Amino acid sequence: MIIHQAEIETKGDAIVVSARVEIKTSTSIPKYLWYKFPAESESAISLRGEAFFNNLFVLGMHFNEEIELRGDISPVFVENIKKLSSIYYRNDEKKLNIVDYKFKSVVSPDVTLKRDIHLASFSGGADSFYTFWSHFYKEKASHPTNLTHGLFIHGYDISLNNEETYNHYLSKYKKLFDQWGLGLIPVSTNAYEFYQFRTPWYYSNTLALAGISMALGNRVATYSQPGDVDQGNRNRLRPSSNIHLFSTESTKFSSHAHVIDRSKKLSKMLDWSPVQKHLRVCLDANYDQTNHGCQKCEKCINTNLILYLFDKQNEFSYFDMDITIFKFIRLCWEVSNLSAYRPKGYLSYLKKKNRTDLILIYWMMIPVNKLKQFISSELISRIPKKFLYTIKRKVYKNRNISDDGSP
Repeated sequence: MIIHQAEIETKGDAIVVSARVEIKTSTSIPKYLWYKFPAESESAISLRGEAFFNNLFVLGMHFNEEIELRGDISPVFVENIKKLSSIYYRNDEKKLNIVDYKFKSVVSPDVTLKRDIHLASFSGGADSFYTFWSHFYKEKASHPTNLTHGLFIHGYDISLNNEETYNHYLSKYKKLFDQWGLGLIPVSTNAYEFYQFRTPWYYSNTLALAGISMALGNRVATYSQPGDVDQGNRNRLRPSSNIHLFSTESTKFSSHAHVIDRSKKLSKMLDWSPVQKHLRVCLDANYDQTNHGCQKCEKCINTNLILYLFDKQNEFSYFDMDITIFKFIRLCWEVSNLSAYRPKGYLSYLKKKNRTDLILIYWMMIPVNKLKQFISSELISRIPKKFLYTIKRKVYKNRNISDDGSP
């Protein structure tokens, strides 16, 4: 794999930073990885190689190709690359490989630049709301933060094809951040197109956040990733807990509150007006914004369940779902490891609400869930990667907007 020197281009009222990508073993990869920012972000734009290497090194591990970077890269980060690669490899030795790296220019970033942006990504979900709640309520937060900007990404939890939904929430969130006295930086990227159908979503999400932050590296001093603890599988890779390894001499990365469960985060914010009005959790990247979520995925159902257990559904916009037996069965089915999942901690609340029906279903679904885990880990994992990718691409809706990866 070759990651070429980044280039910058003005397109209307936007700035596009891109790098050409060459891969020997695949013809279905976009030719360019790009980030599109509003023109007012130009002073923050950096053309250093970290913005693209951060995003793509796991892809090289997936295809078992040596990675050559033809841009500048930090010596501090170079020291951490082997450790990062090892973490990903140990998590999934069947899909990833240890590969070699070739760097054209190992050089420190200019530390004399004024870096005044303290950034955290914002999706409207519980984790990101908690990170900003911790900025405003430092005395209540177990992990207080100091932030100046949020980062709202188009191309991950909202697909690039779904512009209407992204623009709808961008308008709402800009008003919210104006009220907070903070900046909101919108960015579009095709980063997910490199990993879609190849690796799990959570593999590449942290990589993209680290890459985008470094694309703004001329002004970003710190980036805090709203972290999450995965109760459903504690042995699973947790990229957010390792994001500090992306730090350079000039930009520091950290994970915020990744040890706190989402239900506990929500419980602290139940009476906070912004989260009541604007909470958004859906996993469906193509849902219609007028419905405010699919109300079918794990996150939609689980969030409704949390609010139901705390008697707060009526105080939150768009979270009035009835917690039926069918919905709870669906939740138990979607969870990766039900026996370790959050509802186990909810059982006492379900008892108080006399929902013995849901408690019974929970225990009945555990063996079903274990069978699902076995099929996924032992059977599906044996299918050749190229064949599995082809099947997934035909079965699931494609999010690509162009064949060559151009914005």
